[in-house]
Order: sequence, then C-alpha cells, then structure tokens
Amino acid sequence: MHGAALDTDFNGVQKVHMHAVPRIGGLCIYLAVVLCSVLSVWREPVLSKATLLLLSCASLAFLGGVVEDFTGRVSPLRRLLLMQG
Repeated sequence: MHGAALDTDFNGVQKVHMHAVPRIGGLCIYLAVVLCSVLSVWREPVLSKATLLLLSCASLAFLGGVVEDFTGRVSPLRRLLLMQG
C-alpha cells in the first residue's frame, strides 16, 4: 500500500524486508551526503564545482525515490534514469 509512512507489503517482487520499514529511509543517506559535501567544501573550497554536481545528482535521485515511495507511480526505467543523473 503506497501513501502510508510504513511499507507493510511483503509480497512484492523487490521486497526483502520481513517487517514494516519506513518509506523515507533514503532521507538519512541523502542528509549524510549533503553534510559531507558541506564539510568538504568548507575544508577545501576548490571542490565546490564537483560537490555541486554531486548534490544535484543526489537530489534528483532522492526526490524520485520519495515520489516512488509515496505514490508507487515511478516506473523502474524512470528511477534508473534519475539515478544516472
């Protein structure tokens, strides 16, 4: 069932969990990437262009994942294209 905060559908093809899991689990990964990027630019400002590119790609993948988690209407091909940046 999409739209709920917890994923409780255990019968899907790509399902590996045996218990309910939060749908927005990628948030922690995304925030870690943002935090590490900010710290990198703070310590070494030369990396700002590469870091901006990384954050742009990560943001696209993250937003696509959030939309998929809560609507279930993002095709596998679109998710793959979002992750390619």
